[in-house]
Amino acid sequence: MVQSRVACQSHDILDPLSLQDVQPVVASETTIDTDPGRSARDAHPLMRQLGFPTLFCNQLEIDRTGRIVNYHMRMQNQKKHSVAAFKSLNFHVLAAGDAYNDTAMLGEAHAGLFFCPPDQIPKEFPQFPVTRTYGELQMHFAQAGNLK
Repeated sequence: MVQSRVACQSHDILDPLSLQDVQPVVASETTIDTDPGRSARDAHPLMRQLGFPTLFCNQLEIDRTGRIVNYHMRMQNQKKHSVAAFKSLNFHVLAAGDAYNDTAMLGEAHAGLFFCPPDQIPKEFPQFPVTRTYGELQMHFAQAGNLK
């Protein structure tokens, strides 16, 4: 699982994983508007940048005039529940996040780590390694996933 704020050149993180028979999944607090004509408002630009991995996120409700009228969460704590579901299917789950709302997911994963979090969060959750560069993130994923 990869948290959604991993942006600029994030395809550099996912490309090596695809060579290792790893299926990246992005679990995000972001939203998606299912009308492709309005994709600039949602996760579509980031997903394009990442090479269109599987995305678990919330949904916007948009009226006929294009106005956002509601926000629908899939479920409470979807990141943690997604990781638990993958584990129940015997997947080995590696997770990265950068915020408080990621800590339950990181704790549920076989290996969880922070990527560029604000300075305070790792002090409160010292059990999770902190990475600050894409190279460090790849190295930790490779070690935790026993990848080459």
